[in-house]
Amino acid sequence: MQIGHCVFLPPSSCERLEADLQNARSALRFDAKLEDVFAIQDEIAEQVAAALGSLLTEHQRKALRRPETAPDTYEFFLRGRQLVNQSRGQSFMMAKQMFEQAIARDPEYAPAYAGLADVHAWFYTWWGGSAADFEAADRASRKALELAPDLSEAHTSRGFVLSLAHKYDESEREFQEALRLNPMSFEAYYIYARMCFGWGHIERSAELFRRAADVRQEDFQCLMLGSQALKLLGRTTEATEANLDGIRRAERQLELDPVNIRALSLGSGALFEVGQPDRAEQWIKRALEIDPDDGGVLANAACFFAKAHRVDEALDVLEKTVAKGWGTRDWIEHDPDYDPLRGHPRFQAMLAKLK
Repeated sequence: MQIGHCVFLPPSSCERLEADLQNARSALRFDAKLEDVFAIQDEIAEQVAAALGSLLTEHQRKALRRPETAPDTYEFFLRGRQLVNQSRGQSFMMAKQMFEQAIARDPEYAPAYAGLADVHAWFYTWWGGSAADFEAADRASRKALELAPDLSEAHTSRGFVLSLAHKYDESEREFQEALRLNPMSFEAYYIYARMCFGWGHIERSAELFRRAADVRQEDFQCLMLGSQALKLLGRTTEATEANLDGIRRAERQLELDPVNIRALSLGSGALFEVGQPDRAEQWIKRALEIDPDDGGVLANAACFFAKAHRVDEALDVLEKTVAKGWGTRDWIEHDPDYDPLRGHPRFQAMLAKLK
């Protein structure tokens, strides 16, 4: 029996999920007839879901039912998704290779096309992507929908691409459809929240980041980014609470992976916001030591220096970031971290260069 389409329970719960799955399998008797295989799949999935404190929707049950998917296809896909969750340039490049391997083995596997679309969209948005990246994201998202029109992840990827094309109404409809199909999709909440922030829909963004944090309770990014939206809304107490929760989650990630540059660089901003500037500087310096050329690290370093009113250092780092084609104008225009730089001619010149 092979499990096909992935049900996107919290990915960083993968180790727990694997253990729960093994326990569930051990607890079941596999003496059913072949025609009962899908019922067995459902029973296993329900037990695992119960162990994780959630319930499967009918859409998620259907998504599991693709027995023709080969194990190596599914493994490449899962590896790709895990790499995307690291949110760094190098991991996105590796994720791209994983999704391409999955597609090479199964050209009809829609989740891999959705994953590939996301990778190219992230490249286009933050990692110096070109028009070729946008076109690749567009093609892959269309293919995912063609193959699986009821796949939540396909609609999420399509919404992401449409947002980059500034087709905001169409994009929003795709995100809403993704959440209708799977109300427990972290990717849909998280990417939709980021897009809303860039559109200036700040209150909606704060709500979606909160929902993402509830779905994936080990993710620190949604809390820290959501705190920016809360800060803009004047909800400072909630912003502080979100940052503190995000820091706790980042600390747990760093216990498992001390070189997690996303936790270090994004966490530095949260630490600064809660009144720990010395520790914030330690984290961002550590991230820069580990990977001084990662676009996400550089962008967060610019934010740290800006908030510390070290304007020249902030502008130097930001100029390096923009020179590589990294960053998106929509986000930077609304990000309160950059407020100390907004009146500076160098900042205005950099902003004009961004797409």
